[in-house]
Amino acid sequence: MVTSNETGPNAGRYLFMPFETGLAGVQRIDLLDSMYIVEDRNGGSDDDIWFARDLNKDGDLLDAGEGIGRWASNGTQGSEFTGLYFDLHRPNRAYVNIQHPASGVDRLIEISGAPQFAKSPTK
Repeated sequence: MVTSNETGPNAGRYLFMPFETGLAGVQRIDLLDSMYIVEDRNGGSDDDIWFARDLNKDGDLLDAGEGIGRWASNGTQGSEFTGLYFDLHRPNRAYVNIQHPASGVDRLIEISGAPQFAKSPTK
């Protein structure tokens, strides 16, 4: 959690997430400093990846253009998301593993969006 007393290069970079609940399994930051929170829950019912954007790096999601929302959902019975990573050469693509499905067949899923080749903000 970022407090108002934090300074330095990482101040405001990390958002508060109730990790003690055990529901957030993986957190990733993309090229544009947006955070992705991968839930570690039962697939097929309530296993999601959330996207959070803190544009001004003040540690909250209350300003214009900021917020959090569901980015992907896992509907595969008995499974869970794991291993979210982003393609460094194709910035509009991400990959996530689906493990432990009821079918017994693990999968690697590619997620791609409309090509947007925005420059990374100056840090």
